[in-house]
Amino acid sequence: CEYMHAMGNSLGDMKQYRLLLDKYPTFQGGFIWDYIDQGLLAEDLNGERKLCYGGDFGDKPNDMDFCGNGIIFADRREAHRSSKAQTMKYYYQPILFQLSEKEVRIQNRYTFRDTSHLLFVLEQLVDGVVIRTEEFQLCLKAGAYMSYPICTVSEPGELVYRISAVQKEAQDGIRKGTVLACEECVIRTGDSPVFMAQPEQRPKVIDGHYTIGVHTQDVTYLFRKAGVSYTVAGLYGIQVAGEEFLVREVQPTVFRPNTSNDIGNAFVFQSALALSYAKFVRGVNEKMVYGIVENSFEITYRYTFDHNNMEGATITYRVNAAGEMKVTATVDPLTNLKSLPLFGLHFEIPKNKEQFTYYGKGPFETYPDRKDGILSGIYHGVCEKEYVNYLYPQECGNHEETRYLIVEGENSALRFH
Repeated sequence: CEYMHAMGNSLGDMKQYRLLLDKYPTFQGGFIWDYIDQGLLAEDLNGERKLCYGGDFGDKPNDMDFCGNGIIFADRREAHRSSKAQTMKYYYQPILFQLSEKEVRIQNRYTFRDTSHLLFVLEQLVDGVVIRTEEFQLCLKAGAYMSYPICTVSEPGELVYRISAVQKEAQDGIRKGTVLACEECVIRTGDSPVFMAQPEQRPKVIDGHYTIGVHTQDVTYLFRKAGVSYTVAGLYGIQVAGEEFLVREVQPTVFRPNTSNDIGNAFVFQSALALSYAKFVRGVNEKMVYGIVENSFEITYRYTFDHNNMEGATITYRVNAAGEMKVTATVDPLTNLKSLPLFGLHFEIPKNKEQFTYYGKGPFETYPDRKDGILSGIYHGVCEKEYVNYLYPQECGNHEETRYLIVEGENSALRFH
């Protein structure tokens, strides 16, 4: 039975099927449609050489990109950018781990072989940095399991345990050092940044006709006032040490680009209204309020998506004398939307701010239902390389469980928590 459809950016929620396979011995299935995209490397109608699909050859009728339903790309290019293969590998892995603070339970899921060909690597990370590594070997018979003790660490910060089963020697086409199974677990969460008003200090506020400037020692925020121009008001300037990190106003959005399966299951039609909401968001001028609250500058904007029902979002920015900003965003139920594609704030960063660092799951893209087997760490990237070039352009590049993101400028940086 075809139980997963790997077209484009998909292959989510495999966990539910994995649980069925574990629970019911008679459960049958496990066929993913399919292994590889069937795109053809050729010239399209514009003379550009690329992977082509239905319609690129002037062929009518055609099924467009319905041949692009593989776990990996047709020419194997940058297949690692998508986490589809990594997710599948995780749920098919032959060793099962269960981590706790003091031990790891290891189960051999092979049907016939023991684990003598594997080296087990246990890592302990604090705030994304490996502080302790231990290697050991076990010879577990097929189907057997055992527990292995873990020495606890006392370093402050977020504590993550990670264990891998690695191929000891090259064998049967598997290279030495290949990770055959892995697992990680957050044992202790880190402290979240606390926004605090500065005692007896407050940011400098310049209240102009069109804008409000909020200045601290190294950071300047610029807010556009409501009702003084045709532009929807909001936060539209962040300068750190003189470098600008915003191109235009920050606005709420409820839309994300569609995936191939969104088109196939008609979600693309349901989300059309969300696209309209996001493109034509309107500010409610009389709802903008600002002032000093507990030595911090606070400003609240109200926006509407559904103008008839006056349903929308509320965003509050609060800036202290240290230059830190706390952002609070809430959205109304949006009763005319059957499903909410996304809710967030759209920050448009200047093109020259393409370098970034983040602590979270990576370096693969991850989603709420496709993040297992992707490991946490501190990763460095470039915006252009975050684009995953699926056969048909679509939603891509998300990173779940990101603890912080640092956008790097020439001489400064902007940090998001």
